[in-house]
Amino acid sequence: MENRKLLVYVGIGLLIVGLLIGSYFAFRSPWKFREDRPIRILWLNSYHEDMEGVIGQIQGFKASLEDNSISYEIKAVHMDTKQEMSEEERQEVARESIKIIEKWKPDIIYASDDNAQKYVGVHYLNNKIPWVFSGMNGNPEDYGYSNSINMAGVLERELVNKTFELLQNVYLVKKIGIIGDDSFSVSLARERVRPDIENIENIEIIGWYFPSFFEDYKEKIKEYNEKAEAILIFATHTIKYENREIVPVREVMKWTVQNSQIPEFSFWDFMADNGVLFSVQVSFYNQGYRAGELAKKILIDGERPIDLSIVSSTKEDVIVNLARANMLGLKIKSSILVNSEVIEEFPWDKKI
Repeated sequence: MENRKLLVYVGIGLLIVGLLIGSYFAFRSPWKFREDRPIRILWLNSYHEDMEGVIGQIQGFKASLEDNSISYEIKAVHMDTKQEMSEEERQEVARESIKIIEKWKPDIIYASDDNAQKYVGVHYLNNKIPWVFSGMNGNPEDYGYSNSINMAGVLERELVNKTFELLQNVYLVKKIGIIGDDSFSVSLARERVRPDIENIENIEIIGWYFPSFFEDYKEKIKEYNEKAEAILIFATHTIKYENREIVPVREVMKWTVQNSQIPEFSFWDFMADNGVLFSVQVSFYNQGYRAGELAKKILIDGERPIDLSIVSSTKEDVIVNLARANMLGLKIKSSILVNSEVIEEFPWDKKI
């Protein structure tokens, strides 16, 4: 009788131990990093290494990890898809990127800007490797990210109202011409902001124009100078010469400020750096920083990527180009300058 009781107690004890062990593994986060080494991060950059917005994002991402005392190593893969490429060439870049990922076996992938999502991220939906992004101009559902268990990140959304409010504080206008390159990222941005821009009161849009070639760009700038009072310039990274070689952004903007007599403005800081009167942009640094925070929540806190909100950064950076203001004979209010990054000379005038 006592032996039977002992067997029952032992059985109950083993059952309890089994349940505890099973519960531990059932609720143990598969995402949490537990190894005794630096976290391996593969940074998949859609564009080239020294592109202005790219630099801000990776700086913010690293700063976020370092602020949380996270030990890491980063392998960078630069897809360089801003250059002139056929669709097949882009797909080949994607295949090579995937080979690097599979060989290096990162603990997490940090992907910046849309082409990394469009050409590579779609192959990692519901994958065991966590994927964190920033600088996404498209919508998560465009890439299948919304219901993917391993995806989390930061959207890039233009601050249309803040930009136009600053324009009217700097230079009161009613007629705007809009121009930019024909890149994928710009096409996403322009379609997203178009309803907001066209709903701004007391503003008439003279035209939307996104050429491939420099000569066409020049003709439209001249036309806007006759018909508009200011020009909204999106990015100009893929504007080409007739031989299809890319015209450097600096050259495009140098020609623009030397041949336009009305103010230009933009949604991105690198445009003010390169000559336009001012830019109001969502902070690239803040986007990267918030992506780093998401990486920390996944790898250190053990949270599921799908449970983390896909967020938008609302922190703005205002950049004013005083050289352009002086060229146009405009006086910028001190209340604006004190809250802005001020560019005092054109990049082509800087002494090496």
